[in-house]
Amino acid sequence: MAQRGRKSGSTRRGAGKAKTRKRQLSVYEVSQLVVNKKIKSRLELLSFAQEQQREGKTDLVQFIANRGSKAVDEAIRVGWELKEAPSLVVRYRQSRLERLQVAFEGDCILNCNKKWLDLARNILMRNNIEISEFVGAVRLLLEKGRGKYRNILVTGPSNCGKTFILNPLNVIYDTFSNPASTSFAW
Repeated sequence: MAQRGRKSGSTRRGAGKAKTRKRQLSVYEVSQLVVNKKIKSRLELLSFAQEQQREGKTDLVQFIANRGSKAVDEAIRVGWELKEAPSLVVRYRQSRLERLQVAFEGDCILNCNKKWLDLARNILMRNNIEISEFVGAVRLLLEKGRGKYRNILVTGPSNCGKTFILNPLNVIYDTFSNPASTSFAW
């Protein structure tokens, strides 16, 4: 009976020798690289991988090609989560009013020059809003959080400072504000 497959008497090439494969990068290693190089997006990582490939280093390009977009995105996310975890833990242990106090005592954002407080007082006075009443409403919301009958409604014509007056809170608390810009806004 004829054998199929290999010829009798022939040996496989390299039989008995363990093939040494080049070790691939892990998600953890890529996540550390991402943080060290201050890479924040997939596109930045792809660009960096191309630079590495031009220098003859193909590890990162192979990781991206072989592992797929899910692993690449996970490496970026995990790297930054690990880096920011200690400061986030401290932040989550603070109350909202403590965060506000830290921001008040800290450095002002770019181009503010410590003028925001004066401008906010001016806006409130020009719109006949009692400063203590506005501050009390904001403080109540920060202490108790959202709830029934705990809202702040800022109304007025365009360019009168509505967004400006609450904008620092968006920065301090990492919130998102989408000012209404349609004819159906109220």
